[in-house]
Amino acid sequence: IKRLNLISIVLFLFSLGVDDILNFDFITKPPEENCIKAIEQLFSIGAINKEGKLTKTGEKIVEFPLHPFMAKMIISSFKYECLEHIIVIASI
Repeated sequence: IKRLNLISIVLFLFSLGVDDILNFDFITKPPEENCIKAIEQLFSIGAINKEGKLTKTGEKIVEFPLHPFMAKMIISSFKYECLEHIIVIASI
């Protein structure tokens, strides 16, 4: 967990209602900077808001069994009417 990308784990914790990720009682606590980076990445894709709460987009992203970036890409493809192309890209 010390070298793992935490974005999926942090997103899942937010979906469970955990608000304070930095003080969450992990069995093996990851470095704080990794948690902060994951939170920043989730904010950048619109999965959480400034208050650290899950957005509607974040709720949709959690439902996908994919990396959050891939899930966001698929969700966004509906807006641009390019779902078929994005699915091919995501599957590669």
